[in-house]
Amino acid sequence: MIPASSPRRVFLLVLAAALLLQTAWILALPAFRGIDEFDHVYKAEAVAHGQLFDHGAPAEDGRGELLEVPEDVVAAASAVCKSYAYTGPDNCNPAEHLSGDTVTVASGAATYNPTYYAVVGLMAQPFSGAGTVFAIRAFTALLAALLLAWAAVVTSGWARNGWPLLALLVSATPVLVYSTTIASPNGVGYAAGCLLWAAGLGLVEQPARPRAAALTTAAVTMMATHSTGVMWVALVVVVIVLLQPLRRWRALFRRSTRALTRAGAVIGLAAAACVSWVLHARTNSLGPEVDTFGRLELSDLVTGQVLWALHTIGAFPMRNEPAPVSVYALWLVPFVFLLVAGIRAATSRLRLAALVLLALWVAVPVTLTVLSFTSEGLAWQGRYALALAVGFPALAGLALSRGGRAPRAIHCVIAVTLCAMAQVISCLGVAWKVGGEGLSASFSDNGPAALVLIGILALAGAMLPLLLARRQGLTPVPATPVPARSTAAV
Repeated sequence: MIPASSPRRVFLLVLAAALLLQTAWILALPAFRGIDEFDHVYKAEAVAHGQLFDHGAPAEDGRGELLEVPEDVVAAASAVCKSYAYTGPDNCNPAEHLSGDTVTVASGAATYNPTYYAVVGLMAQPFSGAGTVFAIRAFTALLAALLLAWAAVVTSGWARNGWPLLALLVSATPVLVYSTTIASPNGVGYAAGCLLWAAGLGLVEQPARPRAAALTTAAVTMMATHSTGVMWVALVVVVIVLLQPLRRWRALFRRSTRALTRAGAVIGLAAAACVSWVLHARTNSLGPEVDTFGRLELSDLVTGQVLWALHTIGAFPMRNEPAPVSVYALWLVPFVFLLVAGIRAATSRLRLAALVLLALWVAVPVTLTVLSFTSEGLAWQGRYALALAVGFPALAGLALSRGGRAPRAIHCVIAVTLCAMAQVISCLGVAWKVGGEGLSASFSDNGPAALVLIGILALAGAMLPLLLARRQGLTPVPATPVPARSTAAV
């Protein structure tokens, strides 16, 4: 029997919860219906078949560059691809037939870092057609679930009560979980963001345990799964550094010089490699300026900021398909409660870090939108900044952890229940909305029984965190006491 507070119990329960909820999402979404899924599947297939560093020639009639992909995959994705207004013929049909069953097809993900695609593409090789996208979803979900479970274990190691674990639960919004279940690297990067915050805050709270492996894995994964990953890692580090005076960081480095030096070296080399790829492939290059989007107004940025905030909770399958209003209302209750309680309990230094985090979360999308508007329009999606957004609950959990009082059992039950309702409504809502489109293979086509199974899986996964509750809330592994001077100074 595993003790209630053991790291192994925390890991297994969070892993099981994530996998159940992810399975529901995978079954709810028809093949290739996830945001830009066909682009990512094309890239994964091309990389797995040897097109590792060559991102192809520009498409003549479509977006992106031409990749060499098995014809059965293109055929399976064709109907969904054609249903979008932003695609061209070269995205949805073979541009050229090569030897055997290989064809060229255009992908908007052609210039992305090949690391993730090499892993999932090789794993999916035994599958064909629509089976390929479901296989990539499954491997993606497993990678993200392992990172989330690791984040929970790291958090439970430094937390003094159950608030930080509750904060991690609130961080896993419906759109974050959804993103981990589609054939795309983004969700893995968001899960790594949760791990980076957990390990970074652990470095502040327990300097004797640097958790170099978690820091390194999280940072490298974030950088390798998105072209802006290096930026997000740097911004998260800036906020975490603000949590304590520089003399504490110097003392911490002297105490763990070897471990932190190794971690810094690996992260630095990975950052250099990722930046080199972006420059080589011109991943972040803007398109030509056009008059299509008109003039950018201040009201566009204000409205966009509101929409981007809502995107961090729910927008699926595509960014212009909002979740039901009830999802936002349900999720905002525990989030606002946690944030208000955290602000009240926070020290001045922690509040400063939270304020800087808020400024960055607002400034980055606004700045990038202003710079790219003439060529890309209002292309920013709120989920892009999830690596920063998950920091708000994390910092609130840290403040409440330092307060010493564990959350009451009723607080845990209410928070888990509200979040579970939001997850289930989101998942079933998507299954109901897109399951009958008939564009590609869909488990939801099996009728009401399929929806019932999806609902049961989603509910079971979303409610499983309640098993971590014991007496006064989610009880973590007892943390190593932090000297009183550390608490007072920060």
